[in-house]
Amino acid sequence: MPFRCPNCQGLVAEPQSAEICPYCGTNFNRQLTPLETGVLTDFGMVLLGGVTGLLLSIAVVTYIPALRSLFTVIVFLLGGTLMAWGHAKSNVTGERLGWERGWIVAFCGSVGAFYSVLLGLSWRGMFVTSGIGLVLGYLLCRQAAVQWRKERRK
Repeated sequence: MPFRCPNCQGLVAEPQSAEICPYCGTNFNRQLTPLETGVLTDFGMVLLGGVTGLLLSIAVVTYIPALRSLFTVIVFLLGGTLMAWGHAKSNVTGERLGWERGWIVAFCGSVGAFYSVLLGLSWRGMFVTSGIGLVLGYLLCRQAAVQWRKERRK
């Protein structure tokens, strides 16, 4: 039964006898980690993009009175969802991990923006809390990558 290479998505006809991908040279015998294959499923990536868009839209309609409409929320929600879905379906493994990290960092920033709305902070406070969320998201992804590399060496 044929299967797809986790790296290049090339169709490999005989998985029992194939040890490396004939297209990209990926070794099938070694166990792939989330660092190589991506952390999120396609659905998880789409869900993360949609929630990020929703949280950002709430912050935008709160702080910019000219954009207070349901249309703004729909555009942000669908924009985040469709962009995440498009990248989940079209990327090879190396690109996918970069997009996943980007969505995780963006989600943390949008949580910071939403938190400022809950606290009733000014738009300056929203930028500060969003910046803190972005930095925390980056550090979280960086720490996860270091941990996966340590586990892989064992």
